Amino acid sequence: MFGANENCESSSLISLEQFSNLTERIWRNRNGNKHMWDMFQALDPTDKVFLVLENLEQARKQVAPHLQEWRLREAFRQTDKDADKRVGFREFREFVTQNGENNLFLSDRR
Repeated sequence: MFGANENCESSSLISLEQFSNLTERIWRNRNGNKHMWDMFQALDPTDKVFLVLENLEQARKQVAPHLQEWRLREAFRQTDKDADKRVGFREFREFVTQNGENNLFLSDRR
């Protein structure tokens, strides 16, 4: 059993299996953030550490030409929570994790 310190009550101890599951979830989250950061950097070719609508428009033309421009603008507007016309990594990560494979993008596919 693992605990915060030697004087912990038994209710605060966790088994090796629980500890293993917890560390696995943390590791998966860490790897997910790395993957998310890689996606963000791919959209930010000038390393500004933020995205502007033009970055996404260029990516759309290359990888998703079927996506209607108004859908991209709407997704950008929803992602840009502080309306500064820039999307930082936190905004990007929040949008992607909350929307997953958002129908906003997939509904144009035929």
